[in-house]
Amino acid sequence: MTSKQLEILKKASPHLMPRPSSCINALLMVNELSETIRNIRNPNELSTCDTKGFSSNPEDMLVSIKSVCSPRECEIIDMITNLRKSKDLYNTYKMISPEMFKG
Repeated sequence: MTSKQLEILKKASPHLMPRPSSCINALLMVNELSETIRNIRNPNELSTCDTKGFSSNPEDMLVSIKSVCSPRECEIIDMITNLRKSKDLYNTYKMISPEMFKG
């Protein structure tokens, strides 16, 4: 099916009686699944799933999602990243000068 035909079916489906609409929706889902399988087999077309530039750093992830967060959520993200930086700084000082941290 062409993309135009699929778009026509998508637009028409809500206006049909339940049974034909269900059949068309099933056909559309099968088509979407087929497209997904084809894209998985051809990794060049999966640019959004590309793992180049992958970072396992949680702080990088938090900074990335900050642009879509509310101001309150941004404050929480900032608090989390500041706590993490503080912990890293503490551990660095502890490693450099262990005698200062002996109890």
